[in-house]
Amino acid sequence: MKIGGYGGQVLFVDLTTETIKKEPLDMEMARKFLGGFGLNCKLAWDLLDPQVDPYSPDNIIFMGMGPLIGTAAPVSSKHSVMSKWPSTGTISPGTAGGDFGLNLKLSGYDQVIIKGKAERPLYIRICGDEVELCDAKELWGRDNYETTDWLWDRHGRNYAVLSVGTAGERLVNTTICLVDKYTSWGKGGLPAIMGSKNLKAIVAYGNKGIAVSDPERLIRRTQEILERFRKHPDYQKLVDLGTMDGFAGWADVHGMSMNNWTGRFPTKEAYRLYGTDYYLEHIKAGRCADPTCPIGCKDHVKIKKGEFAGTAAWVSSFYGRVVHMAARCQVGSYEKAVKAQEFFQRSGLCIHSYTALIDWAVELFERGILTKEDTGGVALKHDFETTMHLAEQANRGEGLGGVLSKGYKQAIKEIGRGCEKYAVQVKGMEPLYDPRINR
Repeated sequence: MKIGGYGGQVLFVDLTTETIKKEPLDMEMARKFLGGFGLNCKLAWDLLDPQVDPYSPDNIIFMGMGPLIGTAAPVSSKHSVMSKWPSTGTISPGTAGGDFGLNLKLSGYDQVIIKGKAERPLYIRICGDEVELCDAKELWGRDNYETTDWLWDRHGRNYAVLSVGTAGERLVNTTICLVDKYTSWGKGGLPAIMGSKNLKAIVAYGNKGIAVSDPERLIRRTQEILERFRKHPDYQKLVDLGTMDGFAGWADVHGMSMNNWTGRFPTKEAYRLYGTDYYLEHIKAGRCADPTCPIGCKDHVKIKKGEFAGTAAWVSSFYGRVVHMAARCQVGSYEKAVKAQEFFQRSGLCIHSYTALIDWAVELFERGILTKEDTGGVALKHDFETTMHLAEQANRGEGLGGVLSKGYKQAIKEIGRGCEKYAVQVKGMEPLYDPRINR
């Protein structure tokens, strides 16, 4: 039977030697290790030394695009990355939506494997069979939004852009990459790994198309699935609200953690500050959808009034940002939450990871483990000012914020004084949500 769904090539990039190599995909291996995640696991097992330093040129980045990407299959844009993360010291995966994996696949590549370290800042341009290493001197020091806009101006809006923010350039490991400004990829420090390799970005555009074994059956099944979406009673609500459709369930039933996992954000306060009516009227500017997604869970948000009027951000899973920025850090308003989110997105700080570290630091300050001597005279609180102060320090790699930006493992070593007792983490990574609330 004809095997469909594959581009058929593996792309190898060695930044140290600045060489590019292409090899046919081993289809027998692809059958055994299904999808981008499966192939990443197999290739990491074969090629990656488990003892490698995450910042070493010998650390490898594996990018995998599964067989559904590039087809008409609904919600099939997710692509996988794997490396040894600096935040945890583990070899772990990450996934993202958006156009980046799609364009790699439509260029003919099921896997992209990057190793080495460039002598100078570079970015990779991929356009079908054309692959080149480009000078990134003009990009170094630019944030994610500026980098993406510069690359779109240079190469065209059809290109998907995977970018590293300013925090990643400084090897901050509590960071994420952005795809086209809005989709995050590589929680655990992918930007820091790329920064250590002097790799600022990857741009990709492809139009080769992906053959499938049974096109008629795929079209029929796709239409059936999409029809089920459209007939669902909550379909239009999901289109309008995206992930904010889950606000009531979290606020009423599951709860939003606060005070370093010891409390729950008050339900009435959650509705007063962050309810969906206010979101629709004052915050939502548009909706972004991954390729083949019939809903669109990514948000374009913009502050329409007040001190930060005009500030805009593009975020995936906006509700998750409400939980972690607005509730966990208790910034006080939607407008302040969006302003903080914009800074995190531009710099590349991970909203999930770094807000957990801020939350932890505030408790340490309240318990007297951290003092004003540690904070540079700042009294840490759950508020907007503390959040921005520590985030800006993290982006610069300075002060207490810089210590926190190294993640739990290193921060525990540097702070000491029994601080580990209050660090809610597993192998250096915070839980995404509190499992006790969901019992």
